Amino acid sequence: MNPKLKNESGFTLIELLIAAVIITGGMVTMASFMGGLVSKNSFNERKTMATVLAQEKVEELRNDALTTDLTAANNSTDTITTPAGPFARAWTIDASSNPNLITVTVSWQGTGGNTQARLVTLINN
Repeated sequence: MNPKLKNESGFTLIELLIAAVIITGGMVTMASFMGGLVSKNSFNERKTMATVLAQEKVEELRNDALTTDLTAANNSTDTITTPAGPFARAWTIDASSNPNLITVTVSWQGTGGNTQARLVTLINN
């Protein structure tokens, strides 16, 4: 004789499908979130490198101002290649007043187009 089981435990097919959909949705959301983090990390790395390059140029111009006139260094550009990518650096010196106003702009090509970091400072000549 086959006794009927009154307390059948387990999951139904519907319950398993619902759980699979919920887990899949969570995984897709997590993958999208991680992709955004990687993109932001890359942007922040380039922004930090651009800021460092601008700071280096300001320090170089500040040191040059101690020994020479800065008018020869006005409105110049250079290109720097780093592990984070290539950067274009431009600087201008407004020597019409004392202290001199120096503006250094470092730009790079990002995923959203051309991006730049700008550093402005005053130095005495």
